[in-house]
Amino acid sequence: ESEREKELLEMFVSVVGLKGVGVAGQKNGLNSAVLMNGSGSKTRVVVTGAAGKTGRLILQKLMTNDSYAVTGVVRSQDSAMKLVKELNLQQDAIVAADILDKQALNSVLSKGIDTLVIATSAVPKIDYFSLVKVFVSKIFGKTARPSFTFKENQMPREVDYIGQKQQIEVAKEQGCKHVVQLGSMGGTDPNNFLNTIGNGNILLWKRKAEQFLMDSGVLYTIVHAGGLQDSPGGEREVLLNVDDRILSENKNRAISRADVAEVCVQAVMNPDVYGNRVFDVASRPKGEGKPTTDYVKLIVDLKENCNYNLDVDKTIAQLE
Repeated sequence: ESEREKELLEMFVSVVGLKGVGVAGQKNGLNSAVLMNGSGSKTRVVVTGAAGKTGRLILQKLMTNDSYAVTGVVRSQDSAMKLVKELNLQQDAIVAADILDKQALNSVLSKGIDTLVIATSAVPKIDYFSLVKVFVSKIFGKTARPSFTFKENQMPREVDYIGQKQQIEVAKEQGCKHVVQLGSMGGTDPNNFLNTIGNGNILLWKRKAEQFLMDSGVLYTIVHAGGLQDSPGGEREVLLNVDDRILSENKNRAISRADVAEVCVQAVMNPDVYGNRVFDVASRPKGEGKPTTDYVKLIVDLKENCNYNLDVDKTIAQLE
């Protein structure tokens, strides 16, 4: 296992997390979800994947702003109840819905939506038997990496493409004006190590969903995050670039989850400058550079968007 593969594996695991981000497989939803809650003219924002570490931070940040009526979407009623309790929220602030169930999505979004923030992702599970091989290899001075799998009906094709595609379709049908989609870096390289995890081709399916969003006619912001760290936000200089240049040209590939959440929130707050933008995001280590405070200037200074020249369908067919 090369150092590069280790780095990519760590980035993948940190981006998607190992719990709470995937939304799939549940057929029950809270049909009485109310987005407005008597908020009048407030901008109505729905955050899916709200039980995940980054989705939760996005939700919390938006809920501190009185300009928004915010609803979080999670995969089960148990998760909804847990999040309501932990964040001390009104019960209708968090709802359960299966993103593979269009009827459930319609139930959640039918009360009105202005902005959708997609923070859902397929979640890999470690094959614990593969850890034996890793342990034995280490004893004999060799290297081996663990294997990962995905639960049935929760492969990247289902969650990262079909599930995200349905979110976009339903949001558009319900009059959504802006979709902020959280993804990960590495999508320009079909041979990226992350695509081999669980034979999921996760970055390619994410890419396909992103292309669908860009072709949907809805205003979009697509954020490709680097390796996510559970560290405080607001302490580092945030870096934006395109086409995985951060991975190939810059040793600074990581970023605080809180800073990624802030970028997503800024996109919600400033659709005039973040609209129809696609970019990669990472940060300098703490102590290097000046902590970013002007997120409008940050995006305005980036003159390019990520390109989508890769034929995803052809590439997936070749790899599978």
